Amino acid sequence: MLTVKYTTDKEMPKGTTMACSTADVSERGMRVHLKKALEPGTIVSTWVKRTDQPGTLTLNGIVKWWKKRTDTTGYWVGIQIDPSSTDDIKLWKLVVASL
Repeated sequence: MLTVKYTTDKEMPKGTTMACSTADVSERGMRVHLKKALEPGTIVSTWVKRTDQPGTLTLNGIVKWWKKRTDTTGYWVGIQIDPSSTDDIKLWKLVVASL
């Protein structure tokens, strides 16, 4: 299980951090459930924590799409991870491979 917090380059006051839950993850991205849609092109910084291991990974990415959920409130948001953004990308690939 992964827990994710994120902040964006727009749409929120600077320094605001929001929690979300993951639905799908891969080496290249993640689909998350948010209370609010984020516009495509929004730059996000995410902090990912495995609930069964210590430490947090920092990953940067860009919102590629959003879709209103029909089964509950909120939105699905697709985030493409920037593979060159942080040193944590190698650890991220190991985490994804272990899921």
